[in-house]
Amino acid sequence: MFPAANPGQTRYVINLPQLMEEHNFTVEVYVGIPMEIDCNDHFLSGQLIQQTVEGWGYNFYTFEGDGKVFSTLMGCPEADRHLEFVRAAPALVPYNSRLPVVIYVPEQFEVRYKFWTRIEREYRATNN
Repeated sequence: MFPAANPGQTRYVINLPQLMEEHNFTVEVYVGIPMEIDCNDHFLSGQLIQQTVEGWGYNFYTFEGDGKVFSTLMGCPEADRHLEFVRAAPALVPYNSRLPVVIYVPEQFEVRYKFWTRIEREYRATNN
């Protein structure tokens, strides 16, 4: 039901495992590229845009951006270069194991994700 990737794009499909109390979970999705960087903070321009499969009502995400990398401008020693995943701002996606999370990105980019959970706790005030 999800469209095929356009030329120059890759479609990522994340199948989430079924969990108890899925309403307490969120998926944080990142689009980025591994690259050699220095000690500065680096950021990828662009964002994930939520779209809907026409006629089905299911959501999918498309990365829109020019792919430029921005960084802070601190002076760094040349020996401080290292490989790191430079990413754009993440998108928060509701956790739902019944539907895949489908993301379309330009071919040169990767998709990574992680789960977040919230712990509900009830506290009682004491009268001191």
